[in-house]
Amino acid sequence: MTHKRRAPPPPRGWRQRWTIQRATVAGLGCGLAALLLASAFGSWADAVLYPYAILLALTLVCGLSILWISFWDMRARERGVQVRPIRAFDVVAGIVLTVPSAYALWVLWPQLR
Repeated sequence: MTHKRRAPPPPRGWRQRWTIQRATVAGLGCGLAALLLASAFGSWADAVLYPYAILLALTLVCGLSILWISFWDMRARERGVQVRPIRAFDVVAGIVLTVPSAYALWVLWPQLR
């Protein structure tokens, strides 16, 4: 006899909907958009200053949320050896999104005042 698996219930709140995968995709999208906008930053610095800063801030938030979710997942669930590469990828993705965007915002901060 085969048993059909039930689908898991849909996430209820926004915290359950914001996953590492969604944060990674959103962060990469914002980061690539910021990178493209940075190429125009030299010519039109006044026009693209705030959109560039907003994209960098969104990238930073996505990277920090990946690290935060990974930390809570590692703390809450003790899983086996099979999940360690996935966790390592998530942590690396969070760092790759967080560090460059934080540095760029730090450099850009005096111009935003």
